[in-house]
This record gives sequence, C-alpha cells and structure tokens, in this order.
Amino acid sequence: MPVAAAGPDPAVSGGPLTASVRLASTSANGTKGDDRSEAPDLSADGRLVAFSSLSTTLDPADTNSFWDIFAKDVPSGELFLVSATDDGVVGNQLSLDPSISADGTTVTFTSSASNLDPSDIDAFSDVFVKNLASGDLTLVSTSEAGVKQNGGSVDPDLSRDANLVIFTSTATNLDPADVDTTLDIYAKNVSTGDISLASSSDSGVKGNNHSSDGIVAPSGLRVAFSSQATNLDSADSDAVIDVYVKTLATEELDLVSASDSGVKGNATSGFPALSASGLRVAFQSNATNLDPADTDPYDSSPAGVEVSLITGVGVGGDAGGDTVIGVEGIGGTPFPDDLSGDGGANELGGGPGDDVLTGGGGADILTGGPGLDTASYAASPAAVAVDIGAGTAIGGAATGDDLTSVEGVVGSAFADTLTGDAADNVFLGMGGGDDLDAGLGFDFVYYQFSTSGVTVDLTAQTASGGHATGDTLAGFESVLGSSFADVLSGNDDANHLLGQGGDDTLAGFDGDDLLLGTTGIDTFSAGDGTDTCDFVAGEVHLSCEL
Repeated sequence: MPVAAAGPDPAVSGGPLTASVRLASTSANGTKGDDRSEAPDLSADGRLVAFSSLSTTLDPADTNSFWDIFAKDVPSGELFLVSATDDGVVGNQLSLDPSISADGTTVTFTSSASNLDPSDIDAFSDVFVKNLASGDLTLVSTSEAGVKQNGGSVDPDLSRDANLVIFTSTATNLDPADVDTTLDIYAKNVSTGDISLASSSDSGVKGNNHSSDGIVAPSGLRVAFSSQATNLDSADSDAVIDVYVKTLATEELDLVSASDSGVKGNATSGFPALSASGLRVAFQSNATNLDPADTDPYDSSPAGVEVSLITGVGVGGDAGGDTVIGVEGIGGTPFPDDLSGDGGANELGGGPGDDVLTGGGGADILTGGPGLDTASYAASPAAVAVDIGAGTAIGGAATGDDLTSVEGVVGSAFADTLTGDAADNVFLGMGGGDDLDAGLGFDFVYYQFSTSGVTVDLTAQTASGGHATGDTLAGFESVLGSSFADVLSGNDDANHLLGQGGDDTLAGFDGDDLLLGTTGIDTFSAGDGTDTCDFVAGEVHLSCEL
C-alpha cells in the first residue's frame, strides 16, 4: 500500500487527545514480536512509528537474530521492513537508530550490514535512508562524489521533508577538512548528494575534538550539536562540552550554552533539542553560571554527599535517596564529598571540603576546590601517570583527565607514576612498584591499605613490603604506615611517621619529628631535634623529648 504523507497533528489542529494504547511491535496480521523492540520514533501525526527489533516473527523475510528496523502504520496495521534492500533482502548485520521524517514517508537508520548497497562491503556502521512508498534504499554516508565513508557513522536525524540527514561520523574521506577520526557532525542533502561538515567554525575550521548529539530542525535550516572542541568559538577554549547551533545556508555557528551576556557555561552542556525553525534550542547543562536562579544542586546541602554515576545512587545530605540518570557532571557540597563518574567524559567539582573525585573511564574534568582533595584511580584497569602540577593524567582510567585544585592521588594496583606540586600532597600508590615524586611542600605517602607491613626509608627514598614493594620515593616528609608491623625511617627534615596498628619501629633522625605508633608495642628512635613520641609504658623510646 502506498504511504501517504502524514496529515496535520490533531493536537495542533484542535483535535482531542485520547488515552488509547496500541501495540505497535506486531506483524501485519497482529502477531506480537517474539523478542525485544525498542527505540521508537513517531511521524508528526503519530500515525507511523519506526522502531528497532530483535523479533523474527514480524516479517517473513526477517528470520535472523540481528536488530532490524521496522515502520508500523498504526491505523492500518501495515508493517514495513525498513532495513532491507530495494528488492526486500534483509540486512545481514544489525541495524539501529531509526528516525522517521515528520511526514512519515521516510526512515533513516544505521546499519553494519554489508549487503544493503553494492558499494558497502565492510563492517562499518553506515547511514541509510528508506523511502517507504517506493521501497528505495539510499546509502547517504558518502562524500559528494558518492564515495562511501571509511569510518563509522551513527545517530542519524531527518528534516521534516526527509531531504536533509544529520549524522555523526569518524570517517576521514567525507570532507577535505576532516582528516582525523574524531567524531564530527555532517549534514547530507539526499536529493543533491551535497554534504557539509557542520561541526566547524564560521570560517570552516574543523572542530579539534569530538562532537556528538547532532540533530536537525524540522525545517532543515539549522543543526544543533554538542562538542568538546576548543576552536569553534573564541569564547570556548576549554574541554568542557558545549552546545552549538549551525545555520547551514550561511555556515554561521553560534555557541548557545552561554548566558544572556555571552558568558560560556562553566560545566558540561549537551543533548540539544531544536524548535521547528531552529531559532530556539533547549539543552541540558550542569553549568551554574547560565542563569542567576540556577545554583549547584548540592551546594546548600547540610552535609557531605556520596554520588556515583555508575550506580546512579546518591547518599548523604541533600543527595540522600537521589537517583541520578543521564548526568555527566556532579557538583559537591561545602563538606567532604565522594563523587564518582562513569565510563564517559565526566565533570566532577568537589567545592569546599576534603573531597574524593573518581572520574572512571573517559576524559574527565576533576576540580577539587578548597580543602585537601584527592583524585582516585584505585579501580583503574592499568597503570596511571598523574602530574598534579601540570594538571594532566594518562594511562588506564586517567587517560585524558584534567585536574585542577587537586592535592592528593590514589593510584592503581599497577606501577604508577605520581608527581606532585609545590603544595602539600598526599599519595597512595596502592599496589605495584610506583614512582612517587611529591615535589615541594610537606608531603605524605600513605600505606594504610597495605595487606602486610611496610618498610619505608625517606633518606634512601626506598620502600618495600606489602603495597610499598618496588616503590621509589622523592620529596616526602611524612609516612602513614599499615595496620601491621612497619619500619618507618625519616630524613633530616621534620618528619611525621605514623605507624597505625602493629608493632612498629619509627626512626626520625634529624629535625623536629612527630612519631605516632598508636596501637601495638612500638619502638621509637627520634634522633636530633625536638621530637614528639606517643610512647606508653613498655615501649622503647630513644631521644624523645615530648
């Protein structure tokens, strides 16, 4: 049956809203799908719905176990197999991301199939457009000369008339200005084959970092997207994700995640939505400087919070009972907070208080603020190299992280390289033979989580036993031992040697030292200087004045 263009929206034309619910993931004869169906998208009048499905009972031509794309004419019950060739051969790999035009005549989607177009014989995800009336299928992730992309493309979106398709791509052969594999936004004119790089500046300079979340206004006049690029607008020189709108006819690019006075948002913004003309844009933001009424959600909390973007759970203070979904950034309280990101690019801001910031995977922005703040890489799957002074981090979960106002680092279970600055730093190397250089300041190395006793010599700059095995130390004045029997030796500086549990041996040498053994039968050797020891009856103490 030919597909007619969708009519006017009943809600716009004054028709009544109804509470009728229809099951759309059914075959033409009404048989329910035998597996999952998801990612629906509606035509403007709600008559046609496109969706992806794993079902093998919706169309006789589709008996494979891959995700396929379907379009359902809800009033008539007719079902269209979209992810198929002009002559009805279903794709031989998964197809995803359906988007239907407002008039309901066309569906775009991505597919890894290698049998939908003669020029597409690789496993890259490509973008296709299907005309439901004619059955014609068009490969649109191509250059103006019709050359198929050499990378992957995802997340397509259609204009109202289905003539413009927006998609995200890592290809390097779609535009002469794009020779890297960062994610870029493209706009393809289906009728003419023209393609334009939307994630570029007014002067045509390609973005120097990833762009995503591309959408097109129904009018096809403007495109919105989010970007980490730092060269698209003179006001945007950081790696914070921002939202832009591109006017295609003039190639003018506007930074829209900014205040009325043009001040750029100070935290992540993304997930834009456009009005029909594209002159209005809505977006999500963690920024606190876009509107005077928008302050950080936890900055007034009466107590510290613990928030994880992995579990989506908030605990403590104002975060108690919170469910956190679809968020890339967290701002803390004036108290000690424990903030954890997920596998994406997160922005964690501790604020005042002694905070622990765990970015997780992805290129994260970790900002401590006032207090003793710690970046934790304890769960990293590989060794990390973190330089607090430079604010940089690489390796494992640290790759691409940006650190500001962070004083402490928790390393991984592997051989890490941790470098401090002129402030007072605290390093926990954890397992592995770590290279720890604290720099200037009064610095601590912690072994409190070691599974056995440690031997640390600040004069020789060596360490052994438990988590200290293989560590090299430079610039430290203080040591926190394990819960076992430790041997901690200082240097000529004023040292703090803290034994924790176990029968510890603490040697301060020169300088005004503080030797604390806590529990256990400890041995103190303070050396020169005015030294303080916490010995009790039965413990050995030499040269302890206090």
